[in-house]
Amino acid sequence: MSVSNKVVSIADRRAVSSTASQAGPDLERARRALSGRFNNLVAHGIAGDVESYVACDARDETVHLNVLSARATSDARARELFTDEVHAAAKLTHPNIITTSEPDEILGVRFCVVEHKQHARTLHEVLAYEGWLDVASASQIADQIASALDYAHQVGLLHMRLDPESVLVEPDGWVTVSGFGAETGGSPRRSQNYKAQYASPELVAGAAVDHRSDLYSLGAMLYEMLTDRTPFDSDDADYVRSKQMSDAPSPPHLISLDVPESVSAVVMKLLELDPDKRFRSAAQFQAALDAATNHQ
Repeated sequence: MSVSNKVVSIADRRAVSSTASQAGPDLERARRALSGRFNNLVAHGIAGDVESYVACDARDETVHLNVLSARATSDARARELFTDEVHAAAKLTHPNIITTSEPDEILGVRFCVVEHKQHARTLHEVLAYEGWLDVASASQIADQIASALDYAHQVGLLHMRLDPESVLVEPDGWVTVSGFGAETGGSPRRSQNYKAQYASPELVAGAAVDHRSDLYSLGAMLYEMLTDRTPFDSDDADYVRSKQMSDAPSPPHLISLDVPESVSAVVMKLLELDPDKRFRSAAQFQAALDAATNHQ
């Protein structure tokens, strides 16, 4: 089944779960502060210190609003990180990356406006429904994620928390990535925790990271798309780190007979423990994946 058919199936047969109840008292706070510019705020979800809302702007267009929570607003470091991340994400203009505004503040509520993809579903939702994807569909998604990464890395930004929740897949198979926001150089920082299943060994260990950390995360997602499991299937960062250091994941072609060894080898190169053994860039990965899928 194609990516397009998978996403349409979800749209037709599986309602998006509501997370409005998680928003708590900040929903009214956001409505009071932002009602002059946005209408019909509805809570959409929570990620760390950031609450997400769907709303209508002055042009009656649907947008996402990412709002720094009241608790985090009182923390100077959290305010600084939110502002830095949003400012970094706003620099990115690419068809495979969600558009983000510069940070703004009204009546003490710090927020940004994020492009809304009405009919898209997260890759997490796609995989939750389908279990796994065929090689062609998985490769199509991975290639578009890599395009987003390659562009961001070239302009000096990392993701550092790439996972299936940050990847949106539209009914026609188009992919966009959200959540960029770490400047390269020095010690890149993110305000929200990563998910251990998709994090690189160096990120889990608290060591220095560069663009190759994002490539590992892409490898973990491609592995899951092909096998219905992550390389080290646990939410426990200590367990994942221990397994990363002591064991290599089973190659995808040994889990699924539908995965060619050539594609499996590309995935395993992304998942190398040593960053120096991974692909040098997202573009190099794309070339290797294209060669593997076209010469099965």
